[in-house]
Amino acid sequence: MVSDYRPGKVEFIGGTLDPSNFKIPDLPCIVFAGRSNVGKSSLLNMLLGRKIAHTGKKPGKTRAINFFIVDDRIIFVDLPGYGYAKVSHELQEKWRKAVDIFLRHPCVRGGIILIDIRHPPMKNDLILFNYFLSIPLNFRVVLTKADKLGRNQQVRMRNLISKELKIPPSELIVTSARTGEGAEDLWKVIFEMTGVDLS
Repeated sequence: MVSDYRPGKVEFIGGTLDPSNFKIPDLPCIVFAGRSNVGKSSLLNMLLGRKIAHTGKKPGKTRAINFFIVDDRIIFVDLPGYGYAKVSHELQEKWRKAVDIFLRHPCVRGGIILIDIRHPPMKNDLILFNYFLSIPLNFRVVLTKADKLGRNQQVRMRNLISKELKIPPSELIVTSARTGEGAEDLWKVIFEMTGVDLS
């Protein structure tokens, strides 16, 4: 059952920006992408039930495409954050090219775009959203940091973001890494995307 699922084994198998080093085991991959202060590492740690992705006060800590094998059945792929990371234009361009190549790899079964529920989608969020549409890539939008808002504010922002993205509010998964809200819904989506059987 998805509601009972907790990963028993999680292994970091490396990070790279060199497409020639994309030596990926024959397992379905789910990619996680979002602005560099959206709480991506915290969300990954919540899903995995342990601190394996680096978190910190300074955004932009993910500087490579990082790979984690979950229970020898799925690979979580942590993409470099975009937008606020204080890195050179040269490195940003290297990120873009590596990510573009990786997202077309046959192992990629789905994507998770993270957006901070406290703010309307920013320019880079919309660029990423439309890019995933153009690949095309099966993906879902996850709203992070829900614990920072009251319930009424969550509903208002969820509706506003759905209007901006032109998708139904029901397709947006509201999450909080602090409280664990949304973890079950997100795991359900991940298993549907990868076709992994929990039985």
